[in-house]
Amino acid sequence: MRLSLYIKKYKKVILLFLFCLFACSSFGYPFKPGYIITLFLLLMVTASLSSRLYQALLVLVCLISSSYVPVGWTYGPPDFNGVLAVFYSNRKEGGDFIHAIPWVYYACSLIGVLLMLAIFNFKIKRFKYRGLAITAVVLSMISTPVKLYLTTGEFNLASNGMPIFRVFTDILINYRLVAEQNALLKLSLTTPDRWHPEVKDSRYQLHILVIGESARRDFLHAYGFPVANTPFMSSTPGEIFSHYISAASSTQTSLKNSLALRQQGRIELNNNIITLARKAGFYTYWLSNQGSLGVHDTPVASIGKHADQSLFLHNGESDDAHYLPDSQLLSAIGGGIADPRPSKLVVIHLIGSHPDACTRTDGRYGVFRKSKEISCYIESIKQTDQLLAQVAALANASGQTWSMMYFSDHGLSFDDANTPYARLSHHDNFKENYNIPLFITASDSQQRQVNPQPRSAMNFLALFAEWMGIEDKLINRDCPMRADTPCGNQDTIIQFNGQTEAYSRLADEKIAL
Repeated sequence: MRLSLYIKKYKKVILLFLFCLFACSSFGYPFKPGYIITLFLLLMVTASLSSRLYQALLVLVCLISSSYVPVGWTYGPPDFNGVLAVFYSNRKEGGDFIHAIPWVYYACSLIGVLLMLAIFNFKIKRFKYRGLAITAVVLSMISTPVKLYLTTGEFNLASNGMPIFRVFTDILINYRLVAEQNALLKLSLTTPDRWHPEVKDSRYQLHILVIGESARRDFLHAYGFPVANTPFMSSTPGEIFSHYISAASSTQTSLKNSLALRQQGRIELNNNIITLARKAGFYTYWLSNQGSLGVHDTPVASIGKHADQSLFLHNGESDDAHYLPDSQLLSAIGGGIADPRPSKLVVIHLIGSHPDACTRTDGRYGVFRKSKEISCYIESIKQTDQLLAQVAALANASGQTWSMMYFSDHGLSFDDANTPYARLSHHDNFKENYNIPLFITASDSQQRQVNPQPRSAMNFLALFAEWMGIEDKLINRDCPMRADTPCGNQDTIIQFNGQTEAYSRLADEKIAL
């Protein structure tokens, strides 16, 4: 009886605390009770001073936290990668970003609104601990800025760490970093390349590079997945790399660090696989089912536009409701393969298994596992494998000697793994976010070989040059990438914050497939 009376008496205080708990947990930052208590005391003090000021602050906190909670609970707080994705995304990719968020997270936004309405008219006539509460709030708000001042000499109140303030600070800081990087990349694109290649051993008339999207290798039958979704890769003679990792776990960061020269931590977009191949005498094609943003090209699209001929099925400035299926590239691929020039490089950039996967398969799948989205993901990999088989058939029909390399830009990891809403999303904290397939086959391949050595896409230029039979002094040749021999410098990845990390230090996801 006493408990019920106590709850009734302090109901709005309890609801206010729950509102603060909701608000502080909305942004995906690590849980810290101190920030919840600080926000709670701040609202309590404000309510004791001015009802209008309290209500205005309450509505502001509610709008920010309730708006961000679906994103925060799905993707986490704003970081370099998130801002980069927004910077380069088109409307369709923005729709995919939103559609990948479970509807239940949108419903959770109502929790904040309902709590706010329940405590909107909360009033405190007498708050005898107000002075102590104000002191606690001030100390909490200035403790981190003071520490920062003592170490760096800069005092910035916005660095106090409270989620409701930190989210804006992080967005601003990362936006500036992305803008600075974009300016540097644009500058590099206007700079002539520095290649001086020599063609040492170009065995094939035709080289075909297929860049997949969001395919993590343990979902491929060729890598042991129980569903037979890769009949071409599982049976075709060639080389399969069992421990190949992506440079990063998102498309733009991964591919610009794979396809362009990286020296002393800086990307030189002008020195990329296309400019290298052209300088070596290869006629180049770039055929893409990923977006191009017109005058604001993504780094990857900018690389593609260096090709002698480039085609982007999807214009990022258009209002297309859906990306076209990757099979729509086949006509252009056939044209590139049939080109009579004696030395060609055809690069094919797929939309592949980009979340959400059911958009890629029109909601169709052959085998159900875990959830509809996971089942569509498995089917989307099968579609990519079918396209590889079709490209190989076109190459065979051309009568040329040819070699084809396929790899994915990055992997994914689970969200809500053991629920009906299980899906795969972009993250950076598990090895599975970087575990990708790499498969090479050719017109003269006779047997299947497995390369068990760790290889990193941070060194893709070395692999690419080796595959093309090109040598250039700018490309490190210390590691024979296709040989079954150990090599150093194969353990580096780039995380969402833009910092490098050792892949071997990441955890395994440990979720049964």
